[in-house]
Amino acid sequence: MVIYMVINYFVTAFLKYKNSYLLQKRNADNLIGGGLWYGVGGHIEKEELFTPDIAIFREIREETGLKGSDIALLNLKYIALNLNDSLFINYIYFGEITTNQVMPNNEGDLHFIDEGEVLTKEFHPFIKDCLSHELYNNDEGIVAAVTNGSETNFFKL
Repeated sequence: MVIYMVINYFVTAFLKYKNSYLLQKRNADNLIGGGLWYGVGGHIEKEELFTPDIAIFREIREETGLKGSDIALLNLKYIALNLNDSLFINYIYFGEITTNQVMPNNEGDLHFIDEGEVLTKEFHPFIKDCLSHELYNNDEGIVAAVTNGSETNFFKL
């Protein structure tokens, strides 16, 4: 018997404008993370599989209307691996934007949340672990984050 594992690839960006982060509260009926808070992002398209940097710029544009010229800084910070019923790989970016003018989208409501209030929002636990790690650690470079559903471990790459 051959067992196949589905691998899901995602990109997420936490974009800072002055002292606030652009977050999206996903629609309650959304299949992935319905009703929860996230950065902006989504699935990596098949043709982007080996280029998450291209995928994140596409997702930012689709979900916010922001152009590349609106992004002052964007760095890959986490390669997050979540193994539940299937494998979820999320490339998580942190960056800075030069405007707070964003357009609405059909996936959820966009909000600028004060930096000190970000972690009070209800995130997927693994996303919150990565966000918390970033806000409280000044690790340079890329970090691998691995969860088994109950515990998240971080490894500097």
